Amino acid sequence: MISVDGANEKDFTFLRPKQKWSRLLEALDLVVKCQKEAGTDNKSKLNFLCVATKETFGGFPELIKFASKYNVKSIVVQALIGNRPARQSPYKAPKIMATATLEGMAMAKELSIEVSLPSSFIETTCNYALEKAIGGKKVYHLMLSKFLMNF
Repeated sequence: MISVDGANEKDFTFLRPKQKWSRLLEALDLVVKCQKEAGTDNKSKLNFLCVATKETFGGFPELIKFASKYNVKSIVVQALIGNRPARQSPYKAPKIMATATLEGMAMAKELSIEVSLPSSFIETTCNYALEKAIGGKKVYHLMLSKFLMNF
């Protein structure tokens, strides 16, 4: 499992400022090369761990696309906890969380990437989308329907 918090250098280095985007790309290319050399009998699977923040989780759908380029089988998402300021918590931005979750899960299903989300993300997403759907925003009703079909 490789920690990848975003599909671009800005998001990737947000939580890991000492990490180099170029080194991540080199490592991912090397993993793919080794998998190809190992052939079809290779049982290894590449997985990502993503720590979600308010600032970076909006790019979750792009992370799904990025992961598909490297044949990633699953992405485990965790909410930011610990010493970081509470203002960076993804729960501080329910619209960003809900939209990114709904779009990302639909894309993950399409690209056959398994995604593991905290149950609190699912609850927040459903509550936000339902609130908007009840408020007459049909797009959220459709997004919620697609999201729930993924479970």
